[in-house]
Amino acid sequence: MTDGCTTQTIEDELTIAHRALGEGDLGHAAFHIATALVTDPRSAEALAVFDGWFAACDDALALVTKRDKERWEGWFAMRARTYAKLGRAEDALPLLAKLAAAVPEKAYLAWLPLIRSPGQVSDEAAERAALELLGLANSLPEPLSSAHPAHDTVVSALGLLAEWRETKRQLPVPLHAVAIFLRKLGKREEALSAARSLFELRPDWRSIGTLCSCLRVAGDLEAALDIARRGTEVAPPDSRAAMWLDVGDLCLDLNRLSEAQQAYAAALALEPDNAWARSSLPYARFRELGHEADRTALRQWSLEHPDDARAFRLLREIGEPLLEQPFVPSDASVGISRHLQQSFIDAPPTSGPIKLSLALSAPEGPSNMLACVLLEHALGQRIEVDLSVATVPSPDPREPLPGADVALWRRAGNGFEVALAPPDATVQREVGTIAAALRSERGG
Repeated sequence: MTDGCTTQTIEDELTIAHRALGEGDLGHAAFHIATALVTDPRSAEALAVFDGWFAACDDALALVTKRDKERWEGWFAMRARTYAKLGRAEDALPLLAKLAAAVPEKAYLAWLPLIRSPGQVSDEAAERAALELLGLANSLPEPLSSAHPAHDTVVSALGLLAEWRETKRQLPVPLHAVAIFLRKLGKREEALSAARSLFELRPDWRSIGTLCSCLRVAGDLEAALDIARRGTEVAPPDSRAAMWLDVGDLCLDLNRLSEAQQAYAAALALEPDNAWARSSLPYARFRELGHEADRTALRQWSLEHPDDARAFRLLREIGEPLLEQPFVPSDASVGISRHLQQSFIDAPPTSGPIKLSLALSAPEGPSNMLACVLLEHALGQRIEVDLSVATVPSPDPREPLPGADVALWRRAGNGFEVALAPPDATVQREVGTIAAALRSERGG
């Protein structure tokens, strides 16, 4: 969003805001302060300029409501902070929670200390804010590492919710959000305690689902299965299939394959197109009975639904050794290659090799080494790569595979087809020797 001023940095925004304040143009200043806060809600200078703007306003709230594009993040931020400065916690807290849920990587909840006694707001305001935080909790990955951009927001949210656990004991939503946040942070015992308290307070299917997941994460699969079965009895019709999926997954974990099949069949009876059940049922049947028809059914489903990651994973587990996600060059290594090539064109090194350190989250297979060698030939320049890898899958894709049936596969949906027939045995051995030598020479 822009008002026509040319800006590139938060400093530019604040310079214009200072000038507008000096000219008495408080509406114009508000826009640039809002933009600065969106850029960095913790910026000490932006917060100081906001405070100066607020002190200069006769009616600050009027200047940040009913503006053009009122639902822009910046106006939400300005209203939330204005409400907080006015002591209107009932209005400020739900807005801050909405901002936190929408952009959890930004530290809007760092403004909570502006609000006096947040535990004393009305039940209605607490529940509105807690619902936003519950949505955030459900959206986050699990486990949530301390390096995740949303980590600070989660910690702040838990501090607010802890107050409501004391002052709003009759409200289930804050407790629900606490249980999920704690589980995703890996605090299993605390999460399980919160989930049990939630179930005692509100023994419905939603609480059952949360308690089931916390028990499962804590390793108590039998208790999780018992509570999941109870969920299938009390869940509303439009949510009952999800509870049957929980039952099926837990039965798989416990190697109760017949019971797992019954659970997935029950889910399909309620939702015939449920993707999780469509892939899980033939998988469970094949594991128990070994009928090739079930593996074929799962393979066909996977081919028809190439975005179904679960089907892909289950198919690999039951003996599709060539059905692997191909190790294609990642954005990082492709970008590095382009950068190297452009750097060489712009300023060729006068002597010695090009040296490069490259960290990958996972190895990308022989294409790494081949691309590097081809780039060396194209540039006529030695390239030394110091390569580190965080995680190496098994089998290691950098190791040449013996007895290859094909030389090259072509991806076709979730399947593969032969793109190049295998060479004779002598060539295969030579290629393997070269690949192994390249790997040894380059250190991975």
